[in-house]
This record gives sequence, structure tokens and C-alpha cells, in this order.
Amino acid sequence: MRAVREFNLSSLLLRAGDVHPNPGPTLRIAQFNILGFTPGKRLSLLHKAITHDLDVILLQELHIVKNEASRLTLDGYQCFAIARDAKGGGVAVLIRKGFQCSLTSQSVSEVLEQATGCVKVGAHLCQFTSAYFPRGNKVTSAAVHSLSQADWTTHVICADANCHHTNWDKHVAPNPGGSHIVDFCIDEGYTLLNTGDPTRRSLTIERGQLSAPDVTLARRCTTQRWQATPDPDSDHFLITFNFVVGDDEPLAHHVPKPSYYSWGQANWQEYSRLVSEDCKRFPTKGTPNQQAKFLSRSIAKATAKAVPKGVTRVRHLWLADLEDAERKCEKLLSPIDGTTPSQRREILFSTRERKRLLSNHCKQEWGQVCADMKPTNSATWRTLQNIMSARPTPTNLVVEGILFLLWRVGNIHLNRSQDFPFEASWDIFHWAHLIGGHMINGVRLPILNNSISVHSSG
Repeated sequence: MRAVREFNLSSLLLRAGDVHPNPGPTLRIAQFNILGFTPGKRLSLLHKAITHDLDVILLQELHIVKNEASRLTLDGYQCFAIARDAKGGGVAVLIRKGFQCSLTSQSVSEVLEQATGCVKVGAHLCQFTSAYFPRGNKVTSAAVHSLSQADWTTHVICADANCHHTNWDKHVAPNPGGSHIVDFCIDEGYTLLNTGDPTRRSLTIERGQLSAPDVTLARRCTTQRWQATPDPDSDHFLITFNFVVGDDEPLAHHVPKPSYYSWGQANWQEYSRLVSEDCKRFPTKGTPNQQAKFLSRSIAKATAKAVPKGVTRVRHLWLADLEDAERKCEKLLSPIDGTTPSQRREILFSTRERKRLLSNHCKQEWGQVCADMKPTNSATWRTLQNIMSARPTPTNLVVEGILFLLWRVGNIHLNRSQDFPFEASWDIFHWAHLIGGHMINGVRLPILNNSISVHSSG
């Protein structure tokens, strides 16, 4: 009789439709071959991260070098990136700030580029690997098996494998690399999350061929809602899915995000009154540990009542024209199958127009940075250090802004008695002097005084 009751209870739960066995905390994951991490795509990626509430972002084909990889940033995220020495490639793992995380593995070879980040969620350590197998190189079984380690029990692999197999790609004939991935899943206990939908569409007007070179593999975790959506930033689709950690945690659908407070709107008089009132019951005869816990609780209770909650301070300027261009591209990209050459031509025109808008927006942002530049501002010096590196952060769209910034900093400090706040200051003076006399936006920059003496630590 007890067995019958349990069976009936299970049947009722299954009929509910949205009930599943006690899921743990859920992370929102994105996988994307971004096809070049330009300033415009950085802005677009931040918009996607906010729109989809992403916790972990795994990127491929950043097209960056080592200097850029070490400085790669996205507001609100901790970034772990590596670059290829050759043209193209580069992968990154971006994890929302507030999570305990670290870079656990990285490697670059002719066959494989991979970076793995570890995220602690509750009592679980979750490994996330972003991998890229460059085209034209033969994918080997050893390279595929190198993506996994025995102690990575909870592991997700998001890879642009450039491999095809009937298990996930019905548009392109299978190749040996696809067989290696299938064997790897069987040997190491991974589950293929792909649903058979395409993850890439060639945007050439003549062909427009669909394929699925991107694969998502998971081990010892529950995943939900794997979806590949066409994206105007790349010929690859944006892949998103939910990642459920463990099966013995309290029922939850989202990992609690860190609390942010609007300290500028706090009622400090009420805060002081609440703390003082609570401290009347201070355990004077208690142990130091008890007294410390009492004070901590008093401060936490007063903060919760007197300081309003805020939001993550992510600087994100997504204007109306960008939103209109985004919606137009999404509408054109939505019919995945059966696009005609005229439709693909319209898609190319719309994506290029959106790219132009993003480029102009980044130019305006960079111009504002130059206008707000001050010698006492640390952000100014970080910008200059990026410019003076072996290869600057991709700002080729705003070369004139860079020239103006260098000239202005040099001009300001030639009239100051203070030294530069960082070493190798002679380079800045040298560039500022050389730039003098150039035309920037129709204005000729004055030539700096040749007789000025410059302090140099070198």
C-alpha cells in the first residue's frame, strides 16, 4: 500500500510539469565565438550579460595578443583570458564578480587553446572550460582528452571544436574530430548538451550554409534550456543554458547575488539610533567571541533597516539607436532555415550598420575620456600605460583621440613641477613633443617647448 501511495505521489509531481528532483543553485551560462573582441563588441557583450543575467561567459576567437589578454576587462566580471601568438584565436572565461573563482588551467598549442576557471558555489567547486580548436589543424584524441582532469568532478566544456558528427550536426558531413569528441564523452562520462540545432551560419550572400561547430559538454551536473540564438556580432550563434549545481541543496532557481547598498542614501541618524538602542543589551559579562557576534548582528540589523539596497554599479550606456539596430538585426536573423540571397544581403547591410553605430558610440566614449583627463586622475595613467604598451588595447577607431590625449598630458605636465606618478615618463613627453604640429579635428596642436628639462628615472 505504501508503494502505491509513493507511486501516486510521484505521478502527481510529474504532472505538475515544472517540478524536478530538488535542484540546487542555478547559474546562467553563455558560450560565444565572438570573432574579435573589439571595443564595439565589448559594449554589445556587456548588454547581453545584463539582458540575460549571465553568471559565467565563455568566449572563443578573441583575436588578441598577450598584452591585451592580461588587460581584458568587462564591467562586473572577473576575466581570465589567454591569447595565441599567431593571428586569430584566443579564449576567455568571464565570471561575475561576487563569486569566489580562480584560473585553474590554461594551455596554447597548434591544435588546442583552452582556459579553465573554477567557481565555488556553496560547497561545490565547478570547473568551466572555454576551448578553441583552430581550423585547418587535425584534432587528435589526445588533445580532446586533455580538456578534462580526474579531480574535476563538476565540469562544463564550451568549445568551438570545428568538428562535426551526426549526434549534433545534421548540416555538415562528419569528420574524425567529431568521432574523437564522441569517444571522449563515453570515456570520461560527459553529456552532450547540443540539441541538433545549428550554431553557425555563413553570412556569405551566395551560400548561407548552416553548421554546428560549437559543442557543449557537461559532467556531474544538471543543465536546462540549452539554446542557440543567431547574433549580429558573429557568424556563430550565442549559446545560453542554465547550470544547476548538485542535487542536495535547498530548492532554488538562482544563486543569491551579493548585496549592494546605496550608501549615499543611507539614514545615518537612524543607523546610529538603532545601534545605540541595541547596544543597551550588550553582554558586558560575555566572552570576547560573544561580544563580537553581538556587535556584528547589531550592525547588520541597523544596516538592513537604515541603508537602502542598491544595484551593481555597472557603467552601461545602451542608447535608443543601438536598441533599434539590435531589434532590426534580431528580426532579420530569426528565420534560421531557408534564407534567400536577398535576405542574406539585407542581414549583412543591417549588421554593418549596427557595427558602425557601435563604433561611433565607442569613439564618443573615448572622446569623453580624453576630455575628462586630469593629471591627478589614476584612470588617465592607466589609459596611458595601455597606449604605451607593445600593442595597445584595440582603439584603432579612435587614433586621433589617442594623439590628442598624449599631447594634452604631456602639455599639462610640462607646465607642472611635479614628477610623473609612474616610471618611464620620458616616453610620454617624447610622444607629446612629436605630436605637436599635427592637425587633430581641424585644430593644429602647438609644439611643446624644446628647452624644457624632463625628469626621467631611466
